[in-house]
Amino acid sequence: MNVCEAAIVGSGESEVGLQGNGWNIQVERGWLPAELLAGQIVWGVRPEDIRWGPPPAENGRVRLSGQVNLIEPLGDTAIVHLAPPDRDMASPADQNRVLLWKTNHLGVTTGERVEVWFEAARLHWFDALTGRTIRGFESSKR
Repeated sequence: MNVCEAAIVGSGESEVGLQGNGWNIQVERGWLPAELLAGQIVWGVRPEDIRWGPPPAENGRVRLSGQVNLIEPLGDTAIVHLAPPDRDMASPADQNRVLLWKTNHLGVTTGERVEVWFEAARLHWFDALTGRTIRGFESSKR
């Protein structure tokens, strides 16, 4: 699982901005557990839940932009390492900032900037102090 420590950098009426490890995302308020609306936040997304290209027009999508740092071919799929947009390429010291994306779209190339997205419902939330999964929150979006 990709895990990213983040801080709230903007909180609007409908969305909350999260920034950390070089990544900036906007998440609709209804997808965040209420106890995470202040302080340090840890979010995670599985590599197989990330999709390539522009998301469908419906709500509940989280967008990311990154640069392809490495491609690990696995036959009919690949694991793509995405570096944050503020870096041209992630150095080995920056590997904790890289997001892994599992895809069967093998048309991407190393060095290419790509737009990816995932369903907000696929986000996993963790307690920043203990690392435990936060469960049991109710969301109007689910």
